[in-house]
Amino acid sequence: MWYDRDHIEALEASEIESDHEVFDLFWTWVRVIEGVDLEDEQLTNQIKNAYIKSVDISKGEHRSILIAS
Repeated sequence: MWYDRDHIEALEASEIESDHEVFDLFWTWVRVIEGVDLEDEQLTNQIKNAYIKSVDISKGEHRSILIAS
């Protein structure tokens, strides 16, 4: 799985409550996704498309990614 570690860490460090909610929601989503069989190409493509829709391509957010461990 790929994600922008700097952005997630900034959410965690933020003093804004809604940022913490997004941080928690992200990690909840990660745990759900890790439990899903992604061998299904259609499901993988749906997740990929949902991710692309969630980032601002004009800011290059999709280029700032790391492999989650």
